Amino acid sequence: RYAYNKFNPEHEITVGCEFMAKNLEVKDRSIRVQIWDTAGQEAFKSITRSYYKNSACAMIVYDITNKKSFENVTSWLNECKEMCSKDILIILIGNKTDLEGKRVVTQKEGKDLAEENNLFFYETSALDGTNVEDVFDFAVNELLDRLESGKMEWDVNSSGVKIGKFPNKEVEAVLEKNKKKTQYVLKDYMFKFWYEFIPKATSVIEMGQGEVYYTKVVKPVLHSFMGSVFEEMCRYYTLMKGITGEYGCFVTSVGTWWGVENITDKNGEVRAQSADIDVVALSEIDKKAVIGECKFKNEKIDKGIYDTLIRRGKLITAKYKVSKYIFFSLSGYTDWFKTLSDEDVLLLTLDSLYE
Repeated sequence: RYAYNKFNPEHEITVGCEFMAKNLEVKDRSIRVQIWDTAGQEAFKSITRSYYKNSACAMIVYDITNKKSFENVTSWLNECKEMCSKDILIILIGNKTDLEGKRVVTQKEGKDLAEENNLFFYETSALDGTNVEDVFDFAVNELLDRLESGKMEWDVNSSGVKIGKFPNKEVEAVLEKNKKKTQYVLKDYMFKFWYEFIPKATSVIEMGQGEVYYTKVVKPVLHSFMGSVFEEMCRYYTLMKGITGEYGCFVTSVGTWWGVENITDKNGEVRAQSADIDVVALSEIDKKAVIGECKFKNEKIDKGIYDTLIRRGKLITAKYKVSKYIFFSLSGYTDWFKTLSDEDVLLLTLDSLYE
């Protein structure tokens, strides 16, 4: 409702986290509000906790027609206090005021809980838009007041507020398109997995032999199947970090690069061979690129793989300056990387993606 002034009556469960953004002009300042909508289900808690860090404001939302959601507020509040900065702005919001006739949580109960915990309180309706703009306007103005008065620092690591440039509407459209494309690709792999392995084994699974089927049929090919999924995870991770400017540029697209490179063989002869880069994230604003190599193997990334990515990065530098080289590894890195001191190189593992 806030980002696009629309309401979608078809509820879709948030998987992990959804990202939206909106640009504002407040107090002669250009403000970019970045909104991370985290999933509420217990299954996603290990993922959503990573989004608490460096947040400037937390909005804890409950359903005024659902007593259980109100009772869960205390749990979410404790998580905020545990994971966020001590200076974070927290707003308690009771949503669905358009369903007044079905209300089971009174406005007084919401206000009392907010006062007990020193929170700000609003009631809203995403359906008709009541107070939605007001909540975000309040949050932005309150944060600016705290920053300008010195109560909070202009530092992303302490207050969650970053000074810098942000994209225009055209780039916003590209951002939304790429986010949806990546999500569809990941969901597509889920369906591919299902149709490839499950229908043909329905009777076996129903007989209680699912584990045997997995061990004999699925597990032997799962590694190669997951390699493709891992690459999409790495691209989505790069996009997610890139849209916040973490790599020294604002990423507007992410994908894969295919081309040809000239190499010198052992005999000193130059020959052409096909080449690819697993992750290529581009910033059309800054004319910069972030490139990455993904290895979903039970062996560590070594110097040879590093040299290959650096060499292939030069193939795209005619138009874009490479600002970051990222390596994604299932099994880690050889000791050679301990001697590498290059701020433009980032080493990640599957565990660090989850964190």
